[in-house]
Amino acid sequence: MARDADIKAWERQEGESNKAYEAFSIYRDMGNDRTLISVAEQLHKSYTLIRRWKTAWNWEDRAREYDNELIRAQTAKAKKEAADAATAMRKRQTKLALELQNAALSALTDKKIKEMEPKDIIKFIAEATRLERINREGELNTYDDGSDDYLDKLDEVLKEIKSAF
Repeated sequence: MARDADIKAWERQEGESNKAYEAFSIYRDMGNDRTLISVAEQLHKSYTLIRRWKTAWNWEDRAREYDNELIRAQTAKAKKEAADAATAMRKRQTKLALELQNAALSALTDKKIKEMEPKDIIKFIAEATRLERINREGELNTYDDGSDDYLDKLDEVLKEIKSAF
């Protein structure tokens, strides 16, 4: 069976009858539970006819291509969702870093400055600035597979901030 390059394997092929394609569609959509007997029973057709259509229209290869396309689509969706989640995380963490910077700056001008040691205020600002920088660098360093090279650095900074205060 020669196939038109514009027609996907799981679509109706040139010259394939409506009934043969209907049978293939049922077979294709069965997934791992595909059997010719089930197709024959659902369509009230003979097993011999279904087997002949399977061979003539190359159902096994077409169904495999369909399965592979479903897997590719699911993988692409999962990668996009992971990338979107990583982007959202970086935005949240950058916002947090900016809020930490603002809190430290407010402490410098607030009447409660006597409650903070100058070295703590400086460290607070330095750590918040470093956290912002790491997150902003991470926006530029995301790999195609959705992993981020800066997450280890970010974890270290967060641990340092927690231990400092």
